[in-house]
Amino acid sequence: MTSYGTIIARRIPGHRSWTYCRGIATYENMNKKTVLLIDDHEALLDSTKEFLELVVKVNCLCFRGLKDLTSGWADVSKAAPSVAILDINLGAGEPSGVDVYHWLRAQGFRGQIAFLTGHAKDHPLVKQAVQINDAKVFEKPMGIGDLTALVREG
Repeated sequence: MTSYGTIIARRIPGHRSWTYCRGIATYENMNKKTVLLIDDHEALLDSTKEFLELVVKVNCLCFRGLKDLTSGWADVSKAAPSVAILDINLGAGEPSGVDVYHWLRAQGFRGQIAFLTGHAKDHPLVKQAVQINDAKVFEKPMGIGDLTALVREG
């Protein structure tokens, strides 16, 4: 693969797959910035995590939705992420990224929050996300430059 213009689903040889992952506290990554990633699309979650950890040099905490996030909240609280990147639509019948946003704020999360969407601007969830003043909305696929800048600013 030679294109680095967008995050795409791919696997790096030698790296394992996961449903969701939690950061590993080691001496090497203790001083790195932490990013919270929430997406129901495993391949996108996987490739975004790998890019951020290998290229941008940050730690990532990854979850597939609000249920996984609440069960792993103790780890998230300890890691104190500075940025949360949320997929707007986390699957049929599941709480949305907008719901996750409100839950995070209710838990006292003060970091920057960004939404990712593949939906049109007139989709109800996108309209809700755009109305949130302290969050940004990006279309999928998110460019590498935008992703890198978002994480470094947060």
